[in-house]
Amino acid sequence: MRYYVEVAGREFVVAIEPNGIEIDGRRVSADLTELVRDSLYMLRVEGRNHVLALRREGNDCRYLAWTDCGRLEVVVQDEVARTLAALGKQRRSAQRIAPLVAPMPGLVVRVTVSVGARVRAGQGVVVVEAMKMENELRAPADGIVSAVRVQPGTAVEKGAVLLEFEEEGARSDSEAERR
Repeated sequence: MRYYVEVAGREFVVAIEPNGIEIDGRRVSADLTELVRDSLYMLRVEGRNHVLALRREGNDCRYLAWTDCGRLEVVVQDEVARTLAALGKQRRSAQRIAPLVAPMPGLVVRVTVSVGARVRAGQGVVVVEAMKMENELRAPADGIVSAVRVQPGTAVEKGAVLLEFEEEGARSDSEAERR
């Protein structure tokens, strides 16, 4: 399988074959071991070990990575995703906006939107009380609310998903595909 990986503005072609890995046509000795499911890995390249932490950012091809080299923004596309992007189409999952997550533990006081509501970037959508203070959480981007995961009175932990969003055209595009 061939992947196109962009790191710091530079693109690499990574081919993963049964007999090894090639990066830009050069055979590389590499191994990846998952330490924590979907987030923390041990990457061994040319005999050197590197701890690699990954976090998916919004759609299915953007990641934030932390290594011994620092923080990196990484885009990974397989051949299908790259072809679709070149044609100006995106997978439905790529049309999702990053969900709104609780920045701290607290209690949900108000949810001011419902599924299907159009929101604008910066619009207040949820109020969470933490340490006796009410914190208004705002929509991360323009879009449509696709899921409400909490209701008033819900206790949430840091990182809990509160709302999910999608781009405005995502529903009509996927409905058209089903016809």
